[in-house]
Amino acid sequence: MYTMKKIIVEFHIKDPYDLEEYNNFMRGQQLRDVIDDITNEIWRPARKHGYSDPAIQKLLDYAHEKDYTIEHPEYGKVSILEELISLLEDKYNEILEENLNEY
Repeated sequence: MYTMKKIIVEFHIKDPYDLEEYNNFMRGQQLRDVIDDITNEIWRPARKHGYSDPAIQKLLDYAHEKDYTIEHPEYGKVSILEELISLLEDKYNEILEENLNEY
């Protein structure tokens, strides 16, 4: 059985230092939401259903039409723009892991 641990955090918001700490604490959830949005709006569409942003999708479609491809060692012929997006996503995740595993 998994037991959820509980933590109680207390801030004295009349104290300027505690108020700043409280604001940083609350921004943590906002930053997590931003990271989820980046994942869902920037990285996921390249692998799933395409981009809702017409400018991005237009560039990807153009690369397909012009056959701007490279030979990928594992997947064969792939779009150069999709490969770039994949490499950027890998780097993004690497940075997140390096920084979030510190805690």
